[in-house]
Amino acid sequence: MKQQGFRHAKALGQNFLSDEAILSRLVEAAEVGPHDTVFEMGAGMGDLSFFLAKACGKLISVEVDGRLLPFLKLKLSGFDHVDILHSDAQKLDMQALLAPYGPLRIVANLPYYITTPLVESFLQLSLPLLSISVMVQKEAGQRILAGPGEDGWGPLPILCRVKTEPVKALDVPAACFTPPPKVDSVFLHMPVRQEPLVPKEKQPAFFRLVRLAFAQKRKTLLNNLMPGYALPRPQAEAILAACGFAPTIRAEQMEIPDFLSLLELLP
Repeated sequence: MKQQGFRHAKALGQNFLSDEAILSRLVEAAEVGPHDTVFEMGAGMGDLSFFLAKACGKLISVEVDGRLLPFLKLKLSGFDHVDILHSDAQKLDMQALLAPYGPLRIVANLPYYITTPLVESFLQLSLPLLSISVMVQKEAGQRILAGPGEDGWGPLPILCRVKTEPVKALDVPAACFTPPPKVDSVFLHMPVRQEPLVPKEKQPAFFRLVRLAFAQKRKTLLNNLMPGYALPRPQAEAILAACGFAPTIRAEQMEIPDFLSLLELLP
């Protein structure tokens, strides 16, 4: 990299992790096995890719920065079950790309600014998905792991909780990366539930309700529902009362079964 005069692109969140002990633990935490297809997003120079390739049956690695492709290809040159794609993850048709493959695990190193849209995209895939494992900034990880009444509880952690069982697999201090970012990171492992907490046929209406309930965080649930569902105040208050909710309740206080109860009474 020094010989090529490579400069890390801050805009792409380029902070590389090369500690082999940590990389090995990440692959173990992601539960990668020899029969799995792994879709790796943000391959960088291929440090994690190398360990994934050794453990999995098929590896598809995606990297947006063309300058890194020579390093990535060199790192993975000894494996014939690896495909390397030069692409912007946000523009990639993951559904079409991954449809031909069997048991699938996603492993991604996500810059902060695209954590939410990409995790949401992963969770919307109609594929035989086994798990999603992501390296994210500590703040983003805390938000994904948040529960009812905790700071960060909202549409993203609810989506994650409905479809997966998210856990913190490993804290990764900033000093482990090159160059060191300003904040620590965390590696999250999210095994996909065999049966989601919300039935598939109800999910579109459920997630619409959740988005509307959190539309304006400073407002109560009542004041978010009225414009979202075009409800007059007396009708909205009656619906909340029928669910056993106080008129002052906020979406941040509600659990997934509470939203399901509410959904049954909404027009």
